[in-house]
Amino acid sequence: MRPNATLTALVVAVLAGLPGACGVARSRTDGTGPAGRPDLPAATLLAGRSDLPAAVTSTGYAAVQNKDVTVPPGPDFFGADDFALRTWGRVPKVPAFGQIALRYSTVAAAAREYDLAPYGRTYSDPDMGRLTPEPYAGPPLRADAFKLACLRSPLELRRGCSGWTFRARYGRYLVEANFSLQTGGSPVELDAQAFDAMVSSIDAHVGDVLHR
Repeated sequence: MRPNATLTALVVAVLAGLPGACGVARSRTDGTGPAGRPDLPAATLLAGRSDLPAAVTSTGYAAVQNKDVTVPPGPDFFGADDFALRTWGRVPKVPAFGQIALRYSTVAAAAREYDLAPYGRTYSDPDMGRLTPEPYAGPPLRADAFKLACLRSPLELRRGCSGWTFRARYGRYLVEANFSLQTGGSPVELDAQAFDAMVSSIDAHVGDVLHR
């Protein structure tokens, strides 16, 4: 399925070319956490620099916060009621990785979007490369369901990944993380272990916010 042009343009613009195997940590049927807990803005699920692992911050990938975007509630972003995006990079205007969070009105609506695009929307255009499911080898995640994949460029015969993507569902929320960076026209590789550490840190932040 081709991505929605409006969201794709926004994501591509802010990520500037910026993240498998399926895993289920545990099941929940409620929307956010304990019964009666009010809705939380999608932006609260975006990790801050202090929430990121040393495998990312020590490389300088999170030296600069490039973008922090929130969208008022509306049906334009794949049925989500709330949308938020944050990107980080080594220098201004050159993002290395980004996080996306979406809030839905029901668990069923979030699950439907997750099923339609289990690897997210950022790399959903096949012209960007081939997504290859990858296993997750980090600590157990708190997500209801998640997938991890490696993006391989169609223009290069290389074994490494030119990008990584992670998408997970937490009740009525979807969270996506993407990594991609080029230096001198060639992709910078972030190994699987480092991306697993990033995924684990983002998941821990989301789990803490939602009290899961």
